[in-house]
Amino acid sequence: MENKVPTGQLHNRKRLVDMLREYATSKAYPFHMPGHKRNTDVEELSDFAAAFSLDITEIDGFDELYHPEGILKKAQENAAAFYGAKQSFFCVNGSTGALHTALAAAWDGRKPLLIARNCHKAVFNGICIQAKDTIQVDYLIPEWIEDAGIQGCISPEEVEDKLKRKSYGAVVLTSPTYDGILSDIREIATIVHKYEIPLIVDEAHGAYFGIGKDIPESAVSCGADLVIQSMHKTLPALTQTALLHVNGERIDPERVREKLEMYQTSSPSYLFMANMDACIQYVRENGRQLAENYVRMEQYVKDEAKKLQNIRVFTEPGKILLSVKGTDKNGSWLQEQLVKKYDLQPEMASETYVLMMLTVMDRMEGIERLMQALSELDAICRKEITDPEESQPLYRTQADLPKVKMSMADAMEQEAEALHLEEGEGQTAARFVYLYPPGAPILVPGEVISKKEIHLLQRAVLKGLHVQGLEEENKKIRVVAR
Repeated sequence: MENKVPTGQLHNRKRLVDMLREYATSKAYPFHMPGHKRNTDVEELSDFAAAFSLDITEIDGFDELYHPEGILKKAQENAAAFYGAKQSFFCVNGSTGALHTALAAAWDGRKPLLIARNCHKAVFNGICIQAKDTIQVDYLIPEWIEDAGIQGCISPEEVEDKLKRKSYGAVVLTSPTYDGILSDIREIATIVHKYEIPLIVDEAHGAYFGIGKDIPESAVSCGADLVIQSMHKTLPALTQTALLHVNGERIDPERVREKLEMYQTSSPSYLFMANMDACIQYVRENGRQLAENYVRMEQYVKDEAKKLQNIRVFTEPGKILLSVKGTDKNGSWLQEQLVKKYDLQPEMASETYVLMMLTVMDRMEGIERLMQALSELDAICRKEITDPEESQPLYRTQADLPKVKMSMADAMEQEAEALHLEEGEGQTAARFVYLYPPGAPILVPGEVISKKEIHLLQRAVLKGLHVQGLEEENKKIRVVAR
């Protein structure tokens, strides 16, 4: 779907980076922050000279992020116009800060929150900040994609069923997921709005959505009320840059601005903001070509993948998933081969697959190297009877979810003790435990630990996966003290 500009007016103006460059080459001496004072003569810091020259604080002529009236106001209006949002905000604390802001702006903590269980840890942390006294969360369970061994979408029917049964303050979903799976946001938004509550969509991995033909449309154009995008994940933008879009009339943009000022740094990086501004202009002017190149690379992967006999390749928006499920290899082996033998660095490895990011800035040279490597590695793999425990979902239904003893915030504030994993059964989790990436929790504070979670964590540790939330070399788990 080609990006339309249904709202706002694009400003033809000097870019923020141009103003920074002019200031850097002027005679102005900086008796202001930052402390490097644009001093680029220090040999030990010479690698940062270019950044120092453009790095300033909020001084005369450069506007203020949280009370914009000039260049930053116009830059954010350009972002809103490009994405078709009512209003867009630059976020310099990444999608994490944007998600915390969105929760604070849309949800007062009085009614429960309905969220997808596979939401990022930032959503759960934001809930802990907002809700103090009661159990405030119910979960939507993602569908399971058996072939790929990954979590799928949230079905509109499950959302409807939940909203029929109980009154909620807001709904929060992740689409696309870390693995690139999309939910039907347009249909879900229609359902959620029937109940007169807002829909928040973590679209961190979809900042490029809507830029051209055959690219998915954004949750902004699908009617979500608040949409969070990490520009740095899929666009030519610096790490930590993100956007928070406001849609419709359910959320007051002024309330979002106020919350953003609370959850972000009071010293926003002008390097970040100038990069965001330039990135949006670049994508606006080159979106069609970028989309065409992206689609061409994705199709090349699909065509070459058909030649493989053992490694299966799944392509989702922004992702190439390389599965060795059903072979004598595992995800850690595949990642190690790609890194050490072929100089190809994946995004992450799981038990049975490796995940590669595909963006509009990739080059065919890299894609060709990847598919050649897979062709060689495919010949090494052998078919094998699949371990029935491999890539099984922890939670298929609501009944599979752990019992809840207390709220997340309450559990985290209680006195805690570290027990050996096998001693944790029946205890109440005091900290989040998750595989990172992607960062969706296996255990949430306040949940009762069962044999199922213990077994999964022991298996993950044994397989060399990155488990966060355990202690003492992944042997102990922190629980509410008895």
